[in-house]
Amino acid sequence: MHLKHLCHSMIQQSHKAFVADLAFIPPTINVDKRAPSEGKHTHLISVSEDGIVNIWDSRNVDKDTLKGTVETQWRPFLRLDLFKQDGSGELGLSRILLQKG
Repeated sequence: MHLKHLCHSMIQQSHKAFVADLAFIPPTINVDKRAPSEGKHTHLISVSEDGIVNIWDSRNVDKDTLKGTVETQWRPFLRLDLFKQDGSGELGLSRILLQKG
């Protein structure tokens, strides 16, 4: 079976090291106040040892949404860069623990 990609993320806007963990954010957590998820799993979070936490909106990669558009780059909805308190470097992460509300 051959799968065709719908879109891709560029390394400049994504993780620079391997993704250590990812998880869907529970639909009870309202990530996007302008466009609520309406009880569906629409956002996921990814962490890496590069100190970057990305929150992705999966609605942006919907096949019907992408029809007729040239833009096939998937960018994080929100990006957090974590650094050590003493400023000596990145604070890498390896696990995500989400608690159901």
